[in-house]
Amino acid sequence: MNLTASNQCSTTAAPAAPRHNIRRAFTLVEMLVVIAIIGVLAALVLTGVGVAVKRRDVSRVEAELRKLELLINTYKDKWGSYPPDNPGGPVTNSLYYELSGTSLAGGNYRTLDGAESISSANAQAFLGVPGFLNSTLGAVQAKNYLPELKPDHSALISTAPAVRVLTSPGKPPPGNTITINGRPVNPWRYVSSNPVHNPGRFDLWAEIDTGGKTNIIGNWKN
Repeated sequence: MNLTASNQCSTTAAPAAPRHNIRRAFTLVEMLVVIAIIGVLAALVLTGVGVAVKRRDVSRVEAELRKLELLINTYKDKWGSYPPDNPGGPVTNSLYYELSGTSLAGGNYRTLDGAESISSANAQAFLGVPGFLNSTLGAVQAKNYLPELKPDHSALISTAPAVRVLTSPGKPPPGNTITINGRPVNPWRYVSSNPVHNPGRFDLWAEIDTGGKTNIIGNWKN
């Protein structure tokens, strides 16, 4: 017997099986599951963004409300009463002129910064007041409580004649009817003669759009 030949035969390895590259494709069900997961994640992200925007808008209005409320109380400390309101409606009030301060000459009121003027007749017709308490007259000196008033904190509600009101930073609520040159404006609402929520003081509030709903932010507890 040839031992060398026998050893060679016993150590010869069997041929390896051929390998094939197998690619597993997505099934329709798996694709639909992935699309559904992406849709849920997108909805969660959009919902989170919407909530964040709502909170931001509400926070801005609340901050402006606190500032304006403080100015009105400071006004009362000097003049002995709160700024008069408009019996015809809380939207068209005289807060802008009362807090800006005015000077009176020839039946016309001009704000202390010189930016706006309004006649006593138009003040009565549009704002429900015959004139303004915070106005320079003789020895009485008016005061500007809004020295840092920004352009987007007030708006005209009439251009002929020019009549201006203070506006909130929030988006106007659905159904808002006050527009100037096609742009909706959102005035602060104000009542001092017969406040519902703060007897003896004043009611101040803004109505803003948060996700298609009207959100009322006022100087009283909700």
